[in-house]
Amino acid sequence: MQRVLLISDVTAPGGVGTHMVQLATVAEREEWTVQVVLDDARGNAEMVSLMRQSGITVRTEPLYHGRNSADVVERVTMNTIEEFAPDIVHVHCGSLRGSLFCREAIVRSGMPLIFTDHYVANDVLYDDRTMERLRWLHGAALHVVSICDEGKRLLREHFKICYDNQVVVPYGVRLSKRITVPTVTTEYPLRTPPPISLYCDW
Repeated sequence: MQRVLLISDVTAPGGVGTHMVQLATVAEREEWTVQVVLDDARGNAEMVSLMRQSGITVRTEPLYHGRNSADVVERVTMNTIEEFAPDIVHVHCGSLRGSLFCREAIVRSGMPLIFTDHYVANDVLYDDRTMERLRWLHGAALHVVSICDEGKRLLREHFKICYDNQVVVPYGVRLSKRITVPTVTTEYPLRTPPPISLYCDW
């Protein structure tokens, strides 16, 4: 049975956490063993509760770079990897710089890393050293996932981060077989969208 570790340092509920719930749920359905690690921010309490109610194994640790040093984040990351012994780690980044210390520790450990850039902003400037670190990480990862074509384009054209490992998976997971999930209907006078298909390609 494959083991996957999902990590994020986001500090509040939103699209990143929701996507991680979907990934974890579908991976477990495919008989993967999944563990999720989120930042221990108070704002994540609701997401942690939702994950636990969904049967997902989740824990919180000091991961956010704005409150924790590189040493703390790296130690937590490596301890988690040692305890859980995953086959692969998938890090979810709320920004291009998100989970930077965590991703660096994973790459240096030799553990296969996938990460998803959930939000790539074209109005953010990073210093040269940070850009050097980001380009190194993008090149060292097994896969770098953008959630839309625009995100991938911004990486390549705006930030000059161009590698063959960049893929676009529009907020979904690719599975060995197709699973159709019913869509949520709304009260808005909109055309009913087709069912959502989830895919996973770990």
